[in-house]
Amino acid sequence: MKLFTKLFYQNWSIASKIAIAMILSVVLPMAISAYFNLQQIATISTNSAYRQVELLASNAARRFDHLLLERQHLAETISRRMDVTKYITAPSAASPVLPQLTEIVAAHQDVEAILLLDREGHCLTATMPQFIGRTYSLPDREVFSRLHSNVWDYPGMFVAHRLGSGAVLLKLRGVEIWTVVNRGIAPATTGQFFLVDEQGTIVSHPQLPLLYQKIVDAAPDWLYVLATKSSGYLRSRPSPDRSPQIIGFATLSTQPWVLGISQSQKEFRAPLVDITWLNLQGVVSVSLIAALTALLLGICISRPIQGLTTAAQSLGKDDEEASIEQMHQDLAEFAATPDDLGQLVRAFLKMADELHRRSRQLKTQVQSLRIEIDRTWRDRDVAEITDNDRFQQLQLKIQQLRKHERNGAETETDYFQRLQQQVQSLKERV
Repeated sequence: MKLFTKLFYQNWSIASKIAIAMILSVVLPMAISAYFNLQQIATISTNSAYRQVELLASNAARRFDHLLLERQHLAETISRRMDVTKYITAPSAASPVLPQLTEIVAAHQDVEAILLLDREGHCLTATMPQFIGRTYSLPDREVFSRLHSNVWDYPGMFVAHRLGSGAVLLKLRGVEIWTVVNRGIAPATTGQFFLVDEQGTIVSHPQLPLLYQKIVDAAPDWLYVLATKSSGYLRSRPSPDRSPQIIGFATLSTQPWVLGISQSQKEFRAPLVDITWLNLQGVVSVSLIAALTALLLGICISRPIQGLTTAAQSLGKDDEEASIEQMHQDLAEFAATPDDLGQLVRAFLKMADELHRRSRQLKTQVQSLRIEIDRTWRDRDVAEITDNDRFQQLQLKIQQLRKHERNGAETETDYFQRLQQQVQSLKERV
């Protein structure tokens, strides 16, 4: 409080003080309110973005489950054909099974190959020649991510349907599958979907170096997604070779696999940055408007005050009549306004006129007083002179001399001799 009071008691103009006061009273509360609102918006936006990433993963998981169910149904439909069952039981080179399977692969872009296996897992025929003649061990599940043979392992996504005499195996094309899955993500989003099987292997990922790697080796901070049974999100810890990311994930309903989407934290925070800039622009705009308004208001207030200051200084001039007249001319603009400042200017002019009238009256009284004082001093000086003993003696001598004035019959010579005799008599007395 002392600092605030000291600040406003500085040698500044009233316009500057009013501008600072208005800016502080407008901008400071708005900045505080904008800060807390921004914090609240950031929290809401962050939670909403987390939920959005989680929903993206859940929606993609549902689409992928639907796709897997369709391919399981396709494998079941193929196995129900009598010629397929007959071919598995008794393979024949003249059988039309292979052309039919080729037509099915051509009709489904996401199906890369179809294999027919006997009871021992031996590939009797396939739409891709490299599978024919090999023996594979099929897992107990209908959907799996790695096909094992006695020669090599073939990673991918496979759907199997077992028969009493063998099995029908579909190999799914990953590119086409992810085209279907990625339909739920915005084109401007740089998020990437990935799929992890129950063994922690990254079955599918847009970044080929991460494909078919163990998640514990490729992204240890993603291990939490394997422990979930539903959906959620996590924030990956930054590493030297990877920027911080937000991971949304969901468990498939058909398989114990986890489908997730990774989104850069920079992109994730982009809306928050935009909101922050909008708030900052709003605060700056209001600050400029408040500063301009305060400056105009300060000028409107300070002009009459400056005029009153100049008028008050001119009251001490010698030519008082001219200064009063000039004062009325200078303050006429401000006195015509009906606001408080106009009332103040009118009261000041009325006071100046009253002071001028009293000043003239006082001057007249002073002049009269001076005359009276001069007269009193003169009478006092005369009294001091007349009341003196020496003056009284001189007055007495004058009277005595007047008594001895010469008669009309005396000549001047007689009168002069008589005066000499009197002077001589006075000398002798002395």
